[in-house]
Amino acid sequence: MSFILDALRKSDSEHQQQRSPEYVPPPSAGRRRGTPKWLWFFAALLGVNAVLLGAMMLRGDGDAPTRQ
Repeated sequence: MSFILDALRKSDSEHQQQRSPEYVPPPSAGRRRGTPKWLWFFAALLGVNAVLLGAMMLRGDGDAPTRQ
């Protein structure tokens, strides 16, 4: 039982040393560089709106009913 307690103390002391301010973990490679997907979606939505607005403006008032 003494061996188990010694091993636990040693493991705990190593764990505490890793938490010290001197320990800095390496940067994660999981972060992706580039443009986020929401930005592409927003740009596409703006493009579609611009095309529809342009089409409505170029269509003219020929189809609009007149009021009397």
